[in-house]
Amino acid sequence: MLPYPLMLLHMNDQERLTFHVSPENMPNIRGFFTLLLGAFVSPLALNLTIAAVSVGFFVWATRAKLRLLPFDLYFSILLLVTILVSFRLLLHD
Repeated sequence: MLPYPLMLLHMNDQERLTFHVSPENMPNIRGFFTLLLGAFVSPLALNLTIAAVSVGFFVWATRAKLRLLPFDLYFSILLLVTILVSFRLLLHD
């Protein structure tokens, strides 16, 4: 179970070509921050930024439920957050 999280942490460093993953082409938070900050910050800083923004989206979605929104609106928010925080997302997914 431990090798999987370690593999995810190393997907943003120089070895990412080993995984055949191109985060710059992903329409999610990871792709956005990789394009925006990838050349300027370390892989660790990039991973921490992605994690912090993902937690922020989860908190936002949880608070939306507490506001007693209609089910269809809350479901749409959850779907949007799920897509944005997914670690690996391609356009055809």
